[in-house]
Amino acid sequence: SDDGVDGTRLQLESTTPSFFTKNGTDDITVPAGLWTASLQLQSEAMPGSLIGDDEDLIFHFEDGEGVDPDNSEGDSDRDLEGCGATSYTQEISTGSNDAEENNSGGSNDGDVNISGNDLEMPDDGGTNQIIGLRFTGVNIPAGSTITSASIEFTADETDSSTVTLDIWGEDVDDASTFTGCTNECGDISGRTKTSSQVTWSNIPSWNNGEQGPDTTTPDLSAIIQEVIDRPGWSNGNNIVFIIEGSGTNERVAESVEGGPNAPTLTINWSTTNSGNPEWQDGSGPHASGAYYFDGINACFRSQNNITNSDDNDIDEEPDTTSLWFRSEEAVTSEQHLVYWDGDGTCPACDYYKIALDNTGKVLFEFDTDTSTSTGVSTCLSTSEYDDDTWYHVTAVRGANGDSSNSDDCTLYIEDINGNNLETITGSYSYGSDLVDADGKWYVGSNKAENGNWFKGWIDDVIHWNGDGGSEFLNIAEAADLAKTNYGTGAHKFDVWLDQTDKDGILVQNIYNSLQANFPFQDSKGLGDNDDNGYSVFNFTFNMPQVNVIAGQRLNFSMNFVDSTSTWEALDLDMKIDDETLSPYPSFLEIQPPDNPFPSYFIYDNDFDLEVWITNTGTNGIYFIQQGTRISLNGTNGAYASMIKSVNGTNPLFDMSYDRDSIYIPPSSKVKIYFHPPTDHPSVTPIVGTRIPAGTYTATTWLEGYDDQGESFARSVKLGSVLVVD
Repeated sequence: SDDGVDGTRLQLESTTPSFFTKNGTDDITVPAGLWTASLQLQSEAMPGSLIGDDEDLIFHFEDGEGVDPDNSEGDSDRDLEGCGATSYTQEISTGSNDAEENNSGGSNDGDVNISGNDLEMPDDGGTNQIIGLRFTGVNIPAGSTITSASIEFTADETDSSTVTLDIWGEDVDDASTFTGCTNECGDISGRTKTSSQVTWSNIPSWNNGEQGPDTTTPDLSAIIQEVIDRPGWSNGNNIVFIIEGSGTNERVAESVEGGPNAPTLTINWSTTNSGNPEWQDGSGPHASGAYYFDGINACFRSQNNITNSDDNDIDEEPDTTSLWFRSEEAVTSEQHLVYWDGDGTCPACDYYKIALDNTGKVLFEFDTDTSTSTGVSTCLSTSEYDDDTWYHVTAVRGANGDSSNSDDCTLYIEDINGNNLETITGSYSYGSDLVDADGKWYVGSNKAENGNWFKGWIDDVIHWNGDGGSEFLNIAEAADLAKTNYGTGAHKFDVWLDQTDKDGILVQNIYNSLQANFPFQDSKGLGDNDDNGYSVFNFTFNMPQVNVIAGQRLNFSMNFVDSTSTWEALDLDMKIDDETLSPYPSFLEIQPPDNPFPSYFIYDNDFDLEVWITNTGTNGIYFIQQGTRISLNGTNGAYASMIKSVNGTNPLFDMSYDRDSIYIPPSSKVKIYFHPPTDHPSVTPIVGTRIPAGTYTATTWLEGYDDQGESFARSVKLGSVLVVD
C-alpha cells in the first residue's frame, strides 16, 4: 500500500476490500435506481505462473489504435505500424519476357528477338525497334489504387544523345509471354495498347553500368491503373509494357541474357484500408478487441530493422512466441501469422515464422543460415486449424530452455478453453549458427509484403527473446497462457452490498453478484503506483429502495474469485484515496438519499478548511467570492466560512473582492480552501468566535457562472464533520 496523496493500492487477489458508511443518528432512505462502483483498476500482464519470466513485448490490441497499436508490456519499443501502401518489385528473370521487334519499314518488320544481350531503345544500328517487357504474377488485387510506378533499367552502354520514348501497357487482362520469330509475326506491335501513355522526354545521359534516377522511367501509374481496372484483372496476372521511339539515337539497357540486372518494375499501391488491419471491438477470443486481416494487403510491420540489442530480436536461443488466431476460411496457400526476416544480403535465410501451411496446418519454422546444406527447423501440426475457430499457439525455439546451440522446436496448440490439442516437437542441431533475424518483423504477411497474406483475426501477440533460459515456456505455462482471458472476463469477483449494525455485524444482504466479470485493464507495463497505468471500470447494478435506520451502516465488499481448471485469473490492483488520480479515484455512486450519510471527515479548527470539488460538466466554470461558502451546523451552534483560494496558496489563486473568480476547466478536480469557520464569516483577521470542537453537518454553497455566460447557484450536503481542537 501507499501513503499520502497517492492513496492506497489494494492487491485484490490477496485482499478482500470492505467499504462501510458511518453509522449516524438519523434514519436514511436511498431511493431505488442504479448504483455504480467506479473503480480505478490495473491488471497484471501475465498469469501467476509466468510473472517474472520477463516477456519482451505484448500486443493485446485492446486500444483500437489503428495503424499504431500500442505495445502493452515489455521492454521493446512501440514499433508496429500498418503496412500502408504496399510496394511490389519484380525484376524480369526469363528471356522470353523481354523482347525487341524490328520496326524500320523493311522486309524484316515484325521479326521478334527474345534472346538479345541488351535492349536498344529505340534504335539498333539504324534499325528502329519496339521493346516489350513482361512482368509476371503481379500481386495487386482488383480495386487497388496505384499510387506510383516505374521501371528501372541498368545502362549497358554510355550514351548522351537526345532520346525520347513513349510507353504504353498492353490492354489485356493477363498478358502472355513473347514469341521469338523471323517471319514477321509482330508479337509486340500486334498487341492492343492501353489508352494511357507516358512520354519519357529528353532522357538524361547514361553511363555504362548506371542505375538510378536517370535510368528510371517517369511515373507509370496511369498505365497500370488502366490494366488492373479491367473487369477481368485478377491478383497475380501478368502485365506487358510496350516502348517505342523515333530517330537513330538510343539508350541501351541490360536484358535478362546480358545481365546481371534486367529491367525492374516497382509499383506502390493501396486498397481502401491502405494495407492496415481493421480493429474490431469485441471480436477477439474472449470478447476482447482484435485485428482483422483481409488476406489481400493488410499487415503490421516494425517501423525499423531489428538489431541484436532489441528486445523483439530473434538471435540467441531460446525464444517463445504466442498468439491467438482465427482463420476466416479454408487455406489453400501458406499464410503468415508472424514473421521475422533476415537481412537483405540473404533473403532466403535467417527467418522465424509461425504460419498456416497450404492445407491449414500450423507451421513453426526458422532458419539458422548455417553453412551446411540446410539449417531449417520445422514443427508442423497434424491437424488443420482453418475452420473459423479461435486457437492459441505457443512456439518455442530451443530445447528445454537450453541456449547452447540447440535448434529444436516445440509447438503447443490449445482451444478456447485452454485444452491442449497438440504438442509437436522437432529435434535439430546445426552447430553454432544462430537465427540472426535482423530485418523487420511482421504480423499477417511475409517479409516482402507481397504475399502470404493471412485472412482472419489475430490477438494477443506475446514474445520472449532468448537470453539464457527463462524464455522457454513449458506445456503447463503454455496452457496457463491459453486459459488467460484478456477480454471481458479477465477477473471474477463476488460483489456484495450488506446492511450491518454499528459494529459491522450482518443485518441483511441487499445485493450480491457472484463471479461477476471484470474486464482486463491493460497496465501498459507501467508501475504499480503509476496513475497512468490505471483504467476506470464502472460496475453498475440496479438497487431497490434501501432504508438504513439510526445506528446501522452499509457495507460494499468485493471478493476475488481464484482460478479454476478452465481459466487462469490475472492479478488485479485497485487504487483508493488517491488525490492525484484524474478525474477521481475509486468511489461508489448511489442515488441521492433523503439525508446524507455521515462522513469520516475530521477538521482541525487551527487550519483552513479544505474541500475537493469536481467540475463534471462540459463547460468551464468560475466560483465567485461572495456566494461560495461552507456552513457547519451542530450542537454547538451554526458556523460558516468564506472561500480563501483554489488549488493552493499561490496569490494568483487567492479569492478577494478584486479577484473574485478562479477558472476551473471542464472535467477537472480542484481543492477549495476556506478560511476557518466562525459565527461571523470573515477573511483575515478572523472576526467572531472560531468553531469549537464537536460534530456538525456540513453544506457547501457554490455560486458562479460558466464560460458560456450562464450563472449557477447550488448547495451540496457533505454529511457530518468531526471538528477537533
